[in-house]
Amino acid sequence: VPKLRDRPAPLVATSAKALVAVLGPERLVTGALQKRRMRQLLIYPSGELQQAVDLLVAAFGADEAAGMIEAYPSVLRTRPRMGLTAAATIQMTLQALTNLVGSEQVLYVVKPRPAILRAVGLAKTIRILSDTFGIDNLRTQPQLSALLECRWRDLEAVMDELKADLGAAEAMRVVQADASLLLARCQAANEARMQARVACRQAETRRKREAYKATLSESEDDDGDHNDDETANWE
Repeated sequence: VPKLRDRPAPLVATSAKALVAVLGPERLVTGALQKRRMRQLLIYPSGELQQAVDLLVAAFGADEAAGMIEAYPSVLRTRPRMGLTAAATIQMTLQALTNLVGSEQVLYVVKPRPAILRAVGLAKTIRILSDTFGIDNLRTQPQLSALLECRWRDLEAVMDELKADLGAAEAMRVVQADASLLLARCQAANEARMQARVACRQAETRRKREAYKATLSESEDDDGDHNDDETANWE
Protein backbone atom coordinates (compact mmCIF):
# COMPACT_ATOMS: atom_id res chain seq x y z
CA VAL A 1 0.00 0.00 0.00
CA PRO A 2 2.15 2.90 -1.25
CA LYS A 3 0.06 5.57 0.55
CA LEU A 4 0.81 3.88 3.86
CA ARG A 5 4.51 4.68 3.47
CA ASP A 6 3.71 8.38 3.00
CA ARG A 7 1.20 8.64 5.85
CA PRO A 8 2.62 10.24 9.02
CA ALA A 9 3.27 7.69 11.74
CA PRO A 10 1.01 9.38 14.34
CA LEU A 11 -1.96 9.16 11.96
CA VAL A 12 -1.25 5.49 11.26
CA ALA A 13 -1.07 4.94 15.01
CA THR A 14 -4.50 6.51 15.63
CA SER A 15 -6.09 4.43 12.85
CA ALA A 16 -4.42 1.31 14.22
CA LYS A 17 -5.71 2.16 17.70
CA ALA A 18 -9.31 2.09 16.45
CA LEU A 19 -8.72 -1.39 15.01
CA VAL A 20 -6.76 -2.69 18.00
CA ALA A 21 -9.74 -1.81 20.21
CA VAL A 22 -11.83 -4.51 18.53
CA LEU A 23 -9.27 -6.92 17.03
CA GLY A 24 -6.46 -6.77 19.55
CA PRO A 25 -2.83 -6.18 18.46
CA GLU A 26 -2.00 -9.77 17.43
CA ARG A 27 -5.02 -10.23 15.16
CA LEU A 28 -4.47 -6.82 13.59
CA VAL A 29 -0.81 -7.52 12.82
CA THR A 30 -1.60 -11.00 11.46
CA GLY A 31 -4.40 -9.63 9.31
CA ALA A 32 -2.26 -6.76 8.03
CA LEU A 33 0.53 -9.16 7.04
CA GLN A 34 -1.87 -11.49 5.23
CA LYS A 35 -4.41 -9.12 3.66
CA ARG A 36 -3.81 -5.98 1.64
CA ARG A 37 -7.31 -4.71 2.48
CA MET A 38 -6.44 -4.82 6.18
CA ARG A 39 -3.30 -2.77 5.51
CA GLN A 40 -5.37 -0.25 3.55
CA LEU A 41 -7.50 0.42 6.62
CA LEU A 42 -4.46 2.01 8.25
CA ILE A 43 -4.61 4.95 5.81
CA TYR A 44 -8.24 5.75 6.66
CA PRO A 45 -9.09 8.52 9.16
CA SER A 46 -9.36 7.08 12.66
CA GLY A 47 -12.68 8.85 13.29
CA GLU A 48 -14.35 7.09 10.33
CA LEU A 49 -12.92 3.74 11.37
CA GLN A 50 -14.05 4.20 14.98
CA GLN A 51 -17.63 5.02 13.91
CA ALA A 52 -17.84 1.91 11.73
CA VAL A 53 -16.30 -0.31 14.42
CA ASP A 54 -18.68 1.08 17.06
CA LEU A 55 -21.67 0.34 14.82
CA LEU A 56 -20.59 -3.25 14.25
CA VAL A 57 -19.91 -3.82 17.95
CA ALA A 58 -23.27 -2.32 18.93
CA ALA A 59 -25.10 -4.47 16.37
CA PHE A 60 -23.33 -7.81 16.81
CA GLY A 61 -21.08 -7.69 19.87
CA ALA A 62 -17.28 -7.35 20.00
CA ASP A 63 -16.43 -10.97 19.15
CA GLU A 64 -18.72 -11.18 16.11
CA ALA A 65 -17.63 -7.74 14.90
CA ALA A 66 -13.96 -8.75 15.15
CA GLY A 67 -14.63 -11.93 13.20
CA MET A 68 -16.35 -10.00 10.40
CA ILE A 69 -13.54 -7.45 10.15
CA GLU A 70 -10.95 -10.23 10.16
CA ALA A 71 -12.77 -12.19 7.45
CA TYR A 72 -13.73 -9.17 5.34
CA PRO A 73 -11.70 -6.02 6.16
CA SER A 74 -13.47 -4.12 3.37
CA VAL A 75 -16.54 -3.89 5.60
CA LEU A 76 -14.78 -0.86 7.15
CA ARG A 77 -13.77 0.75 3.86
CA THR A 78 -15.24 4.09 2.84
CA ARG A 79 -16.95 4.76 -0.49
CA PRO A 80 -15.48 8.14 -1.50
CA ARG A 81 -17.04 8.11 -4.99
CA MET A 82 -20.48 7.91 -3.43
CA GLY A 83 -19.67 10.25 -0.58
CA LEU A 84 -20.42 7.54 1.96
CA THR A 85 -18.41 6.57 5.00
CA ALA A 86 -18.28 2.93 6.06
CA ALA A 87 -20.51 3.76 9.03
CA ALA A 88 -23.18 5.30 6.79
CA THR A 89 -23.16 2.25 4.50
CA ILE A 90 -23.39 -0.16 7.44
CA GLN A 91 -26.23 1.87 8.95
CA MET A 92 -28.24 1.69 5.70
CA THR A 93 -27.72 -2.03 5.22
CA LEU A 94 -28.54 -2.85 8.85
CA GLN A 95 -31.79 -0.94 8.53
CA ALA A 96 -32.72 -2.76 5.32
CA LEU A 97 -31.91 -6.15 6.85
CA THR A 98 -33.83 -5.35 10.03
CA ASN A 99 -36.87 -4.47 7.97
CA LEU A 100 -36.54 -7.79 6.14
CA VAL A 101 -35.79 -10.36 8.85
CA GLY A 102 -35.99 -8.49 12.16
CA SER A 103 -33.12 -7.37 14.35
CA GLU A 104 -32.69 -10.76 16.06
CA GLN A 105 -32.00 -12.54 12.76
CA VAL A 106 -29.67 -9.99 11.14
CA LEU A 107 -26.53 -11.62 12.56
CA TYR A 108 -27.41 -15.03 11.08
CA VAL A 109 -27.90 -13.43 7.64
CA VAL A 110 -24.72 -11.34 7.74
CA LYS A 111 -22.28 -13.70 9.44
CA PRO A 112 -21.76 -16.05 6.44
CA ARG A 113 -21.43 -13.07 4.05
CA PRO A 114 -20.12 -9.89 5.75
CA ALA A 115 -19.86 -8.28 2.30
CA ILE A 116 -23.63 -7.70 2.50
CA LEU A 117 -22.91 -4.85 4.93
CA ARG A 118 -21.14 -2.98 2.13
CA ALA A 119 -23.96 -3.33 -0.41
CA VAL A 120 -25.19 0.22 -1.09
CA GLY A 121 -28.10 -1.02 -3.24
CA LEU A 122 -29.30 -3.60 -0.71
CA ALA A 123 -32.79 -2.11 -0.38
CA LYS A 124 -33.30 -2.46 -4.13
CA THR A 125 -31.87 -6.00 -4.08
CA ILE A 126 -34.38 -6.94 -1.38
CA ARG A 127 -37.21 -5.39 -3.39
CA ILE A 128 -36.33 -7.42 -6.50
CA LEU A 129 -36.00 -10.64 -4.48
CA SER A 130 -39.29 -9.94 -2.70
CA ASP A 131 -41.04 -9.51 -6.07
CA THR A 132 -39.47 -12.77 -7.24
CA PHE A 133 -40.03 -15.03 -4.22
CA GLY A 134 -42.63 -13.22 -2.16
CA ILE A 135 -41.58 -11.60 1.10
CA ASP A 136 -42.48 -14.55 3.34
CA ASN A 137 -40.75 -17.11 1.11
CA LEU A 138 -37.70 -14.87 0.82
CA ARG A 139 -37.28 -14.71 4.59
CA THR A 140 -37.10 -18.51 4.78
CA GLN A 141 -34.81 -19.00 1.78
CA PRO A 142 -31.90 -21.33 2.73
CA GLN A 143 -29.60 -19.31 0.43
CA LEU A 144 -30.82 -15.90 1.60
CA SER A 145 -27.32 -14.62 2.50
CA ALA A 146 -25.89 -15.52 -0.90
CA LEU A 147 -28.89 -13.98 -2.70
CA LEU A 148 -28.57 -10.73 -0.77
CA GLU A 149 -24.92 -10.51 -1.80
CA CYS A 150 -25.94 -10.40 -5.49
CA ARG A 151 -25.98 -7.03 -7.22
CA TRP A 152 -29.46 -5.82 -8.02
CA ARG A 153 -28.49 -5.14 -11.64
CA ASP A 154 -27.40 -8.77 -12.04
CA LEU A 155 -30.66 -10.00 -10.48
CA GLU A 156 -32.69 -7.85 -12.86
CA ALA A 157 -30.69 -8.95 -15.90
CA VAL A 158 -30.85 -12.67 -15.03
CA MET A 159 -34.59 -12.57 -14.36
CA ASP A 160 -35.15 -10.77 -17.68
CA GLU A 161 -33.11 -13.48 -19.46
CA LEU A 162 -35.06 -16.29 -17.77
CA LYS A 163 -38.39 -14.68 -18.57
CA ALA A 164 -37.32 -14.27 -22.20
CA ASP A 165 -36.23 -17.93 -22.39
CA LEU A 166 -38.99 -19.60 -20.37
CA GLY A 167 -41.80 -17.11 -20.20
CA ALA A 168 -42.58 -14.99 -17.15
CA ALA A 169 -44.75 -17.51 -15.30
CA GLU A 170 -42.41 -20.47 -15.85
CA ALA A 171 -39.33 -18.42 -14.94
CA MET A 172 -40.90 -17.42 -11.63
CA ARG A 173 -41.94 -21.01 -10.93
CA VAL A 174 -38.46 -22.38 -11.65
CA VAL A 175 -36.68 -19.79 -9.51
CA GLN A 176 -39.11 -20.12 -6.63
CA ALA A 177 -38.71 -23.90 -6.66
CA ASP A 178 -34.91 -23.67 -6.56
CA ALA A 179 -32.94 -20.45 -6.20
CA SER A 180 -29.71 -22.14 -7.32
CA LEU A 181 -30.19 -21.23 -11.00
CA LEU A 182 -30.68 -17.54 -10.24
CA LEU A 183 -27.78 -17.55 -7.81
CA ALA A 184 -25.41 -19.36 -10.19
CA ARG A 185 -26.10 -16.95 -13.04
CA CYS A 186 -25.65 -13.90 -10.81
CA GLN A 187 -22.37 -15.27 -9.48
CA ALA A 188 -21.20 -16.01 -13.05
CA ALA A 189 -22.01 -12.43 -14.06
CA ASN A 190 -20.10 -11.10 -11.07
CA GLU A 191 -17.11 -13.35 -11.83
CA ALA A 192 -17.07 -12.19 -15.46
CA ARG A 193 -17.14 -8.58 -14.32
CA MET A 194 -14.27 -9.17 -11.90
CA GLN A 195 -12.18 -10.85 -14.59
CA ALA A 196 -12.87 -7.98 -16.99
CA ARG A 197 -11.81 -5.52 -14.29
CA VAL A 198 -8.58 -7.44 -13.67
CA ALA A 199 -7.87 -7.62 -17.41
CA CYS A 200 -8.48 -3.87 -17.73
CA ARG A 201 -6.16 -3.18 -14.79
CA GLN A 202 -3.45 -5.41 -16.26
CA ALA A 203 -3.77 -3.71 -19.66
CA GLU A 204 -3.44 -0.30 -17.99
CA THR A 205 -0.37 -1.50 -16.09
CA ARG A 206 1.20 -2.77 -19.35
CA ARG A 207 0.41 0.53 -21.07
CA LYS A 208 2.10 2.51 -18.30
CA ARG A 209 5.08 0.17 -18.32
CA GLU A 210 5.51 0.55 -22.08
CA ALA A 211 5.16 4.33 -21.83
CA TYR A 212 7.80 4.37 -19.09
CA LYS A 213 10.16 2.22 -21.18
CA ALA A 214 9.63 4.50 -24.16
CA THR A 215 10.46 7.53 -22.00
CA LEU A 216 13.65 5.86 -20.78
CA SER A 217 14.60 4.93 -24.33
CA GLU A 218 14.08 8.51 -25.57
CA SER A 219 16.12 9.79 -22.65
CA GLU A 220 18.98 7.43 -23.48
CA ASP A 221 18.83 8.46 -27.16
CA ASP A 222 18.97 12.12 -26.18
CA ASP A 223 21.96 11.48 -23.94
CA GLY A 224 23.67 9.59 -26.74
CA ASP A 225 23.13 12.39 -29.27
CA HIS A 226 24.31 14.94 -26.77
CA ASN A 227 27.51 12.98 -26.12
CA ASP A 228 28.12 12.60 -29.86
CA ASP A 229 27.74 16.34 -30.32
CA GLU A 230 30.20 17.00 -27.53
CA THR A 231 32.67 14.56 -29.06
CA ALA A 232 32.32 16.20 -32.47
CA ASN A 233 32.86 19.65 -30.97
CA TRP A 234 35.93 18.45 -29.07
CA GLU A 235 37.35 16.92 -32.19
